[in-house]
Amino acid sequence: MLATVGAACAASSSAADLSDGLRLVESGPGGLRLVLEVESGVHPGDRRIQAPGRPRAAGPGGVDLPYVAALVAAPPGARLRLAVESGDHEDFPGVEPAAADSHAAALDPRQVEALGHTEPLGRLRGIPAHRLRLFPWQVDPASGRVRVHRRLAVEVTFLGGGSSRAAAVPDPHGDLLRGAFINPPLSAWAAPRPASRPAAGGWYDPALPWTRVLVPADGVYRITPSWEPFSQLDPGPVDPRTFRL
Repeated sequence: MLATVGAACAASSSAADLSDGLRLVESGPGGLRLVLEVESGVHPGDRRIQAPGRPRAAGPGGVDLPYVAALVAAPPGARLRLAVESGDHEDFPGVEPAAADSHAAALDPRQVEALGHTEPLGRLRGIPAHRLRLFPWQVDPASGRVRVHRRLAVEVTFLGGGSSRAAAVPDPHGDLLRGAFINPPLSAWAAPRPASRPAAGGWYDPALPWTRVLVPADGVYRITPSWEPFSQLDPGPVDPRTFRL
Protein backbone atom coordinates (compact mmCIF):
# COMPACT_ATOMS: atom_id res chain seq x y z
CA MET A 1 0.00 0.00 0.00
CA LEU A 2 1.42 3.39 -0.93
CA ALA A 3 1.96 5.94 1.78
CA THR A 4 -0.11 9.08 1.76
CA VAL A 5 1.25 12.07 -0.10
CA GLY A 6 2.23 13.68 3.20
CA ALA A 7 0.98 15.85 6.00
CA ALA A 8 1.16 18.91 3.77
CA CYS A 9 -1.34 17.30 1.41
CA ALA A 10 -4.61 17.79 3.19
CA ALA A 11 -7.23 16.18 1.01
CA SER A 12 -9.18 18.68 -1.01
CA SER A 13 -11.33 16.02 -2.61
CA SER A 14 -12.51 12.59 -1.58
CA ALA A 15 -12.59 9.47 -3.70
CA ALA A 16 -14.08 10.17 -7.10
CA ASP A 17 -14.72 7.78 -9.97
CA LEU A 18 -13.16 8.93 -13.21
CA SER A 19 -13.46 7.46 -16.67
CA ASP A 20 -11.59 4.38 -17.90
CA GLY A 21 -11.29 2.68 -14.52
CA LEU A 22 -9.27 5.49 -12.96
CA ARG A 23 -10.31 6.60 -9.48
CA LEU A 24 -9.07 9.72 -7.68
CA VAL A 25 -8.55 8.79 -4.01
CA GLU A 26 -7.04 12.00 -2.67
CA SER A 27 -5.97 15.37 -4.08
CA GLY A 28 -4.39 18.36 -2.39
CA PRO A 29 -1.63 20.99 -2.64
CA GLY A 30 1.07 18.37 -2.07
CA GLY A 31 0.00 15.81 -4.66
CA LEU A 32 -2.61 13.17 -5.40
CA ARG A 33 -3.32 9.47 -5.14
CA LEU A 34 -5.11 7.37 -7.74
CA VAL A 35 -6.23 3.80 -8.27
CA LEU A 36 -6.45 2.26 -11.74
CA GLU A 37 -8.40 -0.94 -12.36
CA VAL A 38 -8.56 -2.57 -15.81
CA GLU A 39 -9.90 -5.72 -17.41
CA SER A 40 -7.34 -8.14 -18.83
CA GLY A 41 -8.26 -7.50 -22.46
CA VAL A 42 -6.50 -10.73 -23.44
CA HIS A 43 -8.65 -13.39 -25.15
CA PRO A 44 -7.68 -16.72 -26.76
CA GLY A 45 -6.85 -16.36 -30.43
CA ASP A 46 -6.53 -12.55 -30.29
CA ARG A 47 -3.23 -11.00 -31.27
CA ARG A 48 -4.32 -7.54 -30.19
CA ILE A 49 -4.98 -6.63 -26.55
CA GLN A 50 -8.63 -5.64 -26.39
CA ALA A 51 -8.74 -2.19 -24.77
CA PRO A 52 -11.35 -0.14 -26.66
CA GLY A 53 -10.91 3.59 -26.46
CA ARG A 54 -7.40 3.45 -24.99
CA PRO A 55 -4.49 5.23 -26.66
CA ARG A 56 -2.01 2.81 -28.22
CA ALA A 57 1.69 2.98 -29.03
CA ALA A 58 4.66 0.78 -29.91
CA GLY A 59 5.82 -1.07 -26.81
CA PRO A 60 9.04 -3.05 -26.32
CA GLY A 61 9.87 -4.97 -29.46
CA GLY A 62 7.52 -2.77 -31.50
CA VAL A 63 4.37 -4.59 -30.32
CA ASP A 64 0.97 -2.92 -30.16
CA LEU A 65 0.46 -1.76 -26.57
CA PRO A 66 -2.49 0.15 -25.05
CA TYR A 67 -1.99 2.45 -22.08
CA VAL A 68 -3.92 4.90 -19.90
CA ALA A 69 -3.35 8.66 -20.09
CA ALA A 70 -4.51 11.54 -17.90
CA LEU A 71 -3.79 15.26 -17.46
CA VAL A 72 -2.42 16.36 -14.07
CA ALA A 73 -2.42 19.95 -12.75
CA ALA A 74 0.55 21.03 -10.62
CA PRO A 75 1.76 24.17 -8.83
CA PRO A 76 3.98 26.51 -10.90
CA GLY A 77 7.59 25.41 -10.81
CA ALA A 78 6.86 22.03 -9.19
CA ARG A 79 8.51 18.79 -10.23
CA LEU A 80 6.47 15.59 -10.17
CA ARG A 81 7.58 12.41 -8.43
CA LEU A 82 5.65 9.32 -9.49
CA ALA A 83 5.33 6.02 -7.63
CA VAL A 84 3.28 3.15 -9.05
CA GLU A 85 2.64 -0.20 -7.32
CA SER A 86 0.85 -3.25 -8.68
CA GLY A 87 -1.77 -4.68 -6.37
CA ASP A 88 -2.93 -7.53 -8.60
CA HIS A 89 -1.52 -8.98 -11.81
CA GLU A 90 -2.15 -11.97 -14.08
CA ASP A 91 0.11 -13.57 -16.69
CA PHE A 92 -1.09 -14.85 -20.07
CA PRO A 93 1.58 -17.04 -21.73
CA GLY A 94 1.81 -18.05 -25.35
CA VAL A 95 0.33 -14.85 -26.79
CA GLU A 96 1.47 -13.61 -30.19
CA PRO A 97 1.05 -9.83 -29.84
CA ALA A 98 0.39 -7.85 -32.98
CA ALA A 99 2.91 -5.34 -34.29
CA ALA A 100 2.15 -1.69 -33.65
CA ASP A 101 0.96 0.57 -36.41
CA SER A 102 3.85 1.92 -38.46
CA HIS A 103 2.92 5.47 -37.42
CA ALA A 104 2.62 4.66 -33.70
CA ALA A 105 4.92 6.50 -31.32
CA ALA A 106 7.52 4.31 -29.60
CA LEU A 107 7.34 4.01 -25.82
CA ASP A 108 10.45 4.03 -23.64
CA PRO A 109 10.82 0.43 -22.35
CA ARG A 110 12.08 1.75 -19.00
CA GLN A 111 8.89 3.76 -18.52
CA VAL A 112 6.74 0.76 -19.40
CA GLU A 113 8.69 -1.40 -16.94
CA ALA A 114 8.19 1.25 -14.23
CA LEU A 115 4.41 1.08 -14.92
CA GLY A 116 4.15 4.85 -15.38
CA HIS A 117 5.68 8.15 -16.45
CA THR A 118 4.96 11.88 -16.22
CA GLU A 119 6.14 14.74 -18.42
CA PRO A 120 5.36 18.48 -18.57
CA LEU A 121 3.19 19.65 -21.46
CA GLY A 122 2.89 23.41 -20.88
CA ARG A 123 0.12 25.58 -19.44
CA LEU A 124 -3.62 25.16 -19.72
CA ARG A 125 -5.69 28.12 -18.49
CA GLY A 126 -2.63 29.31 -16.54
CA ILE A 127 -2.12 25.95 -14.78
CA PRO A 128 1.02 23.90 -15.51
CA ALA A 129 -0.13 20.66 -17.14
CA HIS A 130 1.66 17.31 -16.96
CA ARG A 131 0.83 14.15 -18.87
CA LEU A 132 0.51 11.03 -16.76
CA ARG A 133 0.82 7.71 -18.60
CA LEU A 134 0.19 4.37 -16.90
CA PHE A 135 1.09 0.98 -18.38
CA PRO A 136 -1.03 -1.78 -16.87
CA TRP A 137 -0.29 -4.01 -19.88
CA GLN A 138 3.23 -5.35 -20.35
CA VAL A 139 4.36 -7.62 -23.19
CA ASP A 140 7.46 -9.78 -23.42
CA PRO A 141 7.86 -10.14 -27.21
CA ALA A 142 10.46 -12.90 -26.85
CA SER A 143 8.28 -15.30 -24.86
CA GLY A 144 4.88 -14.01 -25.94
CA ARG A 145 3.82 -13.47 -22.34
CA VAL A 146 1.39 -10.68 -21.55
CA ARG A 147 1.23 -9.47 -17.95
CA VAL A 148 -1.85 -7.51 -16.98
CA HIS A 149 -1.72 -5.41 -13.82
CA ARG A 150 -5.40 -5.35 -12.98
CA ARG A 151 -4.97 -2.84 -10.16
CA LEU A 152 -2.36 -0.08 -9.87
CA ALA A 153 -1.92 2.25 -6.89
CA VAL A 154 -0.53 5.57 -8.09
CA GLU A 155 1.02 8.38 -6.03
CA VAL A 156 2.03 11.73 -7.55
CA THR A 157 3.97 14.09 -5.27
CA PHE A 158 4.57 17.77 -6.06
CA LEU A 159 8.15 18.79 -5.23
CA GLY A 160 8.70 22.53 -4.79
CA GLY A 161 6.75 25.09 -6.76
CA GLY A 162 4.40 27.88 -5.73
CA SER A 163 2.31 27.80 -2.60
CA SER A 164 -1.46 27.64 -2.62
CA ARG A 165 -3.80 30.51 -1.95
CA ALA A 166 -7.54 30.99 -1.74
CA ALA A 167 -9.44 30.31 -4.90
CA ALA A 168 -11.00 33.05 -6.96
CA VAL A 169 -14.77 33.24 -7.28
CA PRO A 170 -15.76 30.15 -9.29
CA ASP A 171 -17.15 30.56 -12.75
CA PRO A 172 -20.89 29.82 -12.49
CA HIS A 173 -20.79 28.32 -15.98
CA GLY A 174 -17.86 26.05 -15.16
CA ASP A 175 -14.51 25.87 -16.90
CA LEU A 176 -14.38 23.07 -19.42
CA LEU A 177 -10.64 23.38 -19.98
CA ARG A 178 -9.77 23.16 -16.29
CA GLY A 179 -12.14 20.21 -16.13
CA ALA A 180 -9.78 18.33 -18.44
CA PHE A 181 -7.43 17.82 -15.47
CA ILE A 182 -7.77 14.63 -13.48
CA ASN A 183 -7.36 16.83 -10.39
CA PRO A 184 -9.15 20.10 -11.30
CA PRO A 185 -7.54 22.83 -9.15
CA LEU A 186 -9.79 23.72 -6.24
CA SER A 187 -7.53 26.65 -5.38
CA ALA A 188 -5.29 28.87 -7.49
CA TRP A 189 -1.60 28.16 -7.13
CA ALA A 190 0.48 31.29 -6.67
CA ALA A 191 3.46 31.65 -8.98
CA PRO A 192 6.75 32.19 -7.11
CA ARG A 193 7.40 35.90 -6.64
CA PRO A 194 10.48 37.32 -8.37
CA ALA A 195 13.29 38.63 -6.21
CA SER A 196 13.06 42.32 -5.41
CA ARG A 197 15.58 44.54 -7.18
CA PRO A 198 17.65 45.28 -4.05
CA ALA A 199 17.83 41.54 -3.35
CA ALA A 200 18.90 40.72 -6.91
CA GLY A 201 22.55 41.60 -6.31
CA GLY A 202 22.47 45.36 -5.87
CA TRP A 203 23.38 46.09 -9.51
CA TYR A 204 20.18 47.92 -10.47
CA ASP A 205 20.81 51.60 -11.16
CA PRO A 206 17.71 53.61 -12.18
CA ALA A 207 19.95 56.29 -13.69
CA LEU A 208 21.09 53.97 -16.46
CA PRO A 209 19.14 53.52 -19.71
CA TRP A 210 16.53 50.76 -19.54
CA THR A 211 14.07 49.33 -22.00
CA ARG A 212 11.16 46.95 -21.70
CA VAL A 213 11.08 43.70 -23.67
CA LEU A 214 7.68 42.06 -24.07
CA VAL A 215 7.24 38.44 -25.16
CA PRO A 216 3.98 36.77 -26.22
CA ALA A 217 4.38 33.60 -24.13
CA ASP A 218 6.68 31.73 -21.76
CA GLY A 219 9.76 30.37 -23.51
CA VAL A 220 13.39 30.95 -24.46
CA TYR A 221 14.10 33.95 -26.69
CA ARG A 222 17.17 35.26 -28.47
CA ILE A 223 17.56 39.03 -28.22
CA THR A 224 19.22 40.44 -31.34
CA PRO A 225 19.93 44.04 -32.47
CA SER A 226 17.10 43.77 -35.01
CA TRP A 227 14.45 43.04 -32.36
CA GLU A 228 12.23 45.89 -31.26
CA PRO A 229 12.94 48.03 -29.28
CA PHE A 230 16.65 47.65 -30.15
CA SER A 231 16.23 48.24 -33.88
CA GLN A 232 16.83 52.01 -33.50
CA LEU A 233 19.95 51.63 -31.37
CA ASP A 234 23.53 51.50 -32.60
CA PRO A 235 24.99 48.33 -31.04
CA GLY A 236 28.54 49.29 -31.97
CA PRO A 237 29.54 51.10 -28.76
CA VAL A 238 27.52 48.79 -26.48
CA ASP A 239 29.45 46.28 -24.39
CA PRO A 240 27.15 43.22 -24.09
CA ARG A 241 28.83 42.35 -20.79
CA THR A 242 27.01 45.32 -19.26
CA PHE A 243 23.56 43.93 -20.07
CA ARG A 244 21.32 43.15 -17.09
CA LEU A 245 17.91 41.52 -17.03
